[in-house]
Amino acid sequence: MKYVLNAAGSLAEDFRPAPDGLIVKRAHQVLGEAVDLLERIVADDGGLLAAIAAGTFGLMKRPPDGGKGADGVIAKADGYRNPAADLLATGDTK
Repeated sequence: MKYVLNAAGSLAEDFRPAPDGLIVKRAHQVLGEAVDLLERIVADDGGLLAAIAAGTFGLMKRPPDGGKGADGVIAKADGYRNPAADLLATGDTK
């Protein structure tokens, strides 16, 4: 793989996908599907944690109050603060 990348040199600088080509169409499709999914998650009463618990983003399901990453898995320094965890703990995710 590295051999091919080195051989290509600065080819990427000159690469412009056709506006109506396969790459651009697929990019628009994937982006549209991602936006639709996020809109459904926002509209759902359970929000992001419920989506994770339901396995929306992969095969593994994680309940909001358990699973890997629960307290005690990684030691935290005194004064450690995670603003995202604070928001999730208060339920103020909007």
